[in-house]
Amino acid sequence: MDNSKFTLKSQEVISYAQELAIEKGNPTIDTGHLLFAILNKDQDVTPYLLSKMGINTGVLQSATGKIIEAYPKV
Repeated sequence: MDNSKFTLKSQEVISYAQELAIEKGNPTIDTGHLLFAILNKDQDVTPYLLSKMGINTGVLQSATGKIIEAYPKV
C-alpha cells in the first residue's frame, strides 16, 4: 500500500489506526480500528455528518471500542 497516494487526513487516520492496533496487541488493522480513528481524528466533519443523521457519536465510539477489545490479541 502506497501511503503517498492518500490525502493527509487519510494518512493520519491510517497511522492512528495502526498505533491503536499495536497498543491493543492486535495483529492486524481492522475496520473497527479505522472507524475509531476516523471518529477521534476528525473532530469537525464526521461528528457533524453523524449528528445530521441522528447518530449519537458517543455511543458509536463506545460500541467501536468494545468491538476493538473483542479482536484477537497477540
